Amino acid sequence: MVACVDSAEARYLALKKKPLTVEKAAILTRDGIIYSVPRPGRHDTVLVMLRDKFGREWLETNRDHRQGFELSDGTFRIRKYAAKVAFDAGQLPQCTECPPSLVSEDLW
Repeated sequence: MVACVDSAEARYLALKKKPLTVEKAAILTRDGIIYSVPRPGRHDTVLVMLRDKFGREWLETNRDHRQGFELSDGTFRIRKYAAKVAFDAGQLPQCTECPPSLVSEDLW
């Protein structure tokens, strides 16, 4: 008999085997939408992309966005918590302790 594993469980098991890592600079809107750009993109790159896609007025009305990072599991974390993820994953070899906040320049 072959055991069935649903996709959520399979994803959980796959993520459990490897550490969570910081993957992309990202912005989270108040609507809960994550916008990100691949490495070596920075947060200003995301803002330019959003301005080009939605217009300057959209940026003005969405000033309350949060800057952070998209993790390897697709979730968003603000800079403070992303710093801990990056530190724990060994993505900050030059650091001897976890920084209080993470900027993309720390990673790439």
